[in-house]
Amino acid sequence: MIIKGGDWFVDAAIWIAKITGLPTFIIGATVVSVATTLPELIVSANASLKGSPEMAIGNAIGSTICNIGLISAIGIYFVPHAVDRITFGKKGAIMIGAALLLIITAWDLTLTKFEALALVAIMILYIVVNLRMLKHRPEPLDGDDDEGLRERKTVMINLAKFVAGAGAIVFGAEQLVNNGEIIARLLGVPEGIIALTLIALGTSLPELTTTVSSIRKGDGSIGVGNIIGANILNIALILSTSSFLSPGGLPMTT
Repeated sequence: MIIKGGDWFVDAAIWIAKITGLPTFIIGATVVSVATTLPELIVSANASLKGSPEMAIGNAIGSTICNIGLISAIGIYFVPHAVDRITFGKKGAIMIGAALLLIITAWDLTLTKFEALALVAIMILYIVVNLRMLKHRPEPLDGDDDEGLRERKTVMINLAKFVAGAGAIVFGAEQLVNNGEIIARLLGVPEGIIALTLIALGTSLPELTTTVSSIRKGDGSIGVGNIIGANILNIALILSTSSFLSPGGLPMTT
């Protein structure tokens, strides 16, 4: 449900972005990355609310590792052309900065609510950078070019995909957390390990699907932007949210 729901949600998000005239890299780094990161956000938030901080941390960190070590490797291997260096450099620098800030704030093995605010600041910076880039976007599609995208049937299909995809992601993520905890207990494996492997890979599948799809369509910029944006969201949004939802902050024991 997460995979298919993420697929529908991404299709609808890309359609929304296309009719606004957004560049493909920014589409990947904003709309698509938000959509594909929803499973990680929901899983980690639910885990924090249920008192399973190890699963919340393992999911976010494990998903970031999967994005870099698995999905970006596939993208680098198959992408036939390079992405824009300036755009990539700015967002890549923010991603590295978020990772370094996480190391510093979690050095004492606890991400407090106050320290989580520092990660929120990174998130705000990321939003500001994207808003500035939007000022230089091309004009939205008009005339005959967008006739097919704005047809009533196309609009209704994409709205349905948006709603159904989001619902499938939410319900699937809920089941993933519940059954992940059951598997961990039955096998005697620490929840943190389950989150770092099985669940992290499962919630990263939308990013993998998006990357493979973008490569097939001959535009790897969407996939690369999606990976960078998703990693920033994993660190700056998901872990900070988990910290806010955990009493006394988020213990970084994983």
